[in-house]
Amino acid sequence: MKIILLASSNTVFPSLHFLQNQQMLAGIICPERSTEDILQIQEWANTKAVPVSLITEKTLSSAISEMIRTTAAGLVLAYTFPFKIPVSLFELVKYGFYNVHYSLLPKYRGPAPIFWQLKNGDQNSGITIHKMTGQFDDGPIVSQLLVPVLAGENEGLLNSRLSHLTAGLLKELADKDFTSTSPQTVHTKEDSSYFGRPAEQDICINWESQTSIEIENLINACNPYCNGAVTFFRGQPLRILEVNPTDSAGAAPAAAGHIVHADQQYGLFVMCADQNILRINIIKMNEGIFTGFKLSAIGIKAGDKFESPGIATLA
Repeated sequence: MKIILLASSNTVFPSLHFLQNQQMLAGIICPERSTEDILQIQEWANTKAVPVSLITEKTLSSAISEMIRTTAAGLVLAYTFPFKIPVSLFELVKYGFYNVHYSLLPKYRGPAPIFWQLKNGDQNSGITIHKMTGQFDDGPIVSQLLVPVLAGENEGLLNSRLSHLTAGLLKELADKDFTSTSPQTVHTKEDSSYFGRPAEQDICINWESQTSIEIENLINACNPYCNGAVTFFRGQPLRILEVNPTDSAGAAPAAAGHIVHADQQYGLFVMCADQNILRINIIKMNEGIFTGFKLSAIGIKAGDKFESPGIATLA
């Protein structure tokens, strides 16, 4: 069986390698965007002599139809593809159109499932492959894999793990007997949830209300997806990329957001609303990316304060 892959992110590379090694990759279709990920996919396809087409929403139908015709593909797989596929195309391939989604659908439907799972502190993520319908992230589920979230795992690391595990699910999909009437899981409204792309307020740290665990979850969700979680220091925006919890036993009470300790040996420590302390490991500023140790060395000191940005400040 030949498969056409619809993609826009380099997270698809483990699956590209699998399909190519199995001589199942008929072609690749990407949005016509000048992103590093799409350029990498295009370069890889050219080196492997795999047909690749860059399309817009206006040319989507004709481009997919043409590649199906010229490659005689039997299945189309959408994997990090941003455009809605017209249902009129579904009948052009023998086995249908399928989609890969990084959650246990019907939970966390939407374009940023890993961000929201990490921000919400979920213990488990997952991968779903489902047959496509006229709606995003909807349709009968043909394969699912529950994937536990590792302690301290950020968005980039989880994304990478899921991308490698997806190749295994594609093997199951390729081995599937499409002529049988094997049962498929249908989405239920009771378990369904939808989350859109995070807005500015969703990636901001609120020192006065968020616990240390909530702040750590947010920072992990934002790295590298949002280039870090937003806070302010001395009126200037910065993004925190990594923290870790510390032993707060015996620490003197302090206002949330205040730096309670700073030195070149141990780094920066900040108090949270629940009176637990986080060590700031990595921060991104206009001047560069710095460790907490470096920031201590250049003058950030105990008693300084991280500020919670308001929506007006971000506008």
